[in-house]
Amino acid sequence: MSTTTQAPQAGSTRQGVEPPARFDWMQVVRHTLFACLCGVVCGFASIVLCLFVGAARHLFERAPWLIWLLPVMGVVQLLMYRWWKLPLNLTTDAIIEKMRAGDHLSALLAPGILFSTGMTILAGGSVGKEAGALQIVASLGTTIAKPFRLHNILRRENHDDTYEINRYIASNGMAAAFSALFFAPLGSCMLVLELMRFTQLQYVTSILIACFIAFLISDHFGIGEVINAVPVPSTSWRIIGVCIVIGIAAAVAGSAFAIAIRLLQALTMRIRRNYYVWVIVSGLMLAALVTVFGWWRFTGSGGEMLNDVLNMPDLSADFAIKMLLTVLCLGMECGIF
Repeated sequence: MSTTTQAPQAGSTRQGVEPPARFDWMQVVRHTLFACLCGVVCGFASIVLCLFVGAARHLFERAPWLIWLLPVMGVVQLLMYRWWKLPLNLTTDAIIEKMRAGDHLSALLAPGILFSTGMTILAGGSVGKEAGALQIVASLGTTIAKPFRLHNILRRENHDDTYEINRYIASNGMAAAFSALFFAPLGSCMLVLELMRFTQLQYVTSILIACFIAFLISDHFGIGEVINAVPVPSTSWRIIGVCIVIGIAAAVAGSAFAIAIRLLQALTMRIRRNYYVWVIVSGLMLAALVTVFGWWRFTGSGGEMLNDVLNMPDLSADFAIKMLLTVLCLGMECGIF
């Protein structure tokens, strides 16, 4: 009896060989619509955050005694997070790591961070809007994307792209909000691509669409982090050398700032793993330092200080005081960021 070997049928795949990708035009439409909606929602979310924080700061300036309520505000934030079943140690670093891993972000994170940022600013905490904006819109991006049922434009059978899409939608929201907050669509796109370690390059068109829509919205209303323009000097080797030195100094200072926060967080958790204790302790320490030394202008986000320095540069140690209060706030969980 003779035996015959049948040739594999067209479309069959051998074990270990990925099936060919199929271009999905419907997903192109869905990605485009998602990018447009994400730009609109995140643009207005950035405006709401700015208005909310601005109102809180105005109230604090009229009633500076609110700084002694900072421990209370911190405890309220922790209770709110526990009620909404959000991790109490969900810092900005943790959010970025979750985004890189493609983990799902809770929809309740957006209102949680909005209220937490407002409460901390209201009580004189030394925090900014940037970290809050990052977490809010990463959560919003995840929520907005649900009805679109997004997948990779290049579809493969039996290929789960859930984690890749989760990274993409959170990145899209983050880039759009930063674009609205700083009026810088191109810079915001590059910042997010760098934070995601350039794993989202295939989605750069969608990210840019969201960035420019969010920018147009914030630019129309003129609400965001308005940084005063400074004249650009003519190019010379001296200017290039100064820029290199400043870049290195900024990198060193930024790294020292981030390391100090992480070290303080690790130290406090090693001594006693109780967020409520450290919220109360850090709130009282910050209130005492500000009251005793008169560091009132170092509270809040520091946007006014930045513009003051741009208008009239000085060589004071103000940056060290601002860094101290911010490290104290973030390193000891005085505010949930």
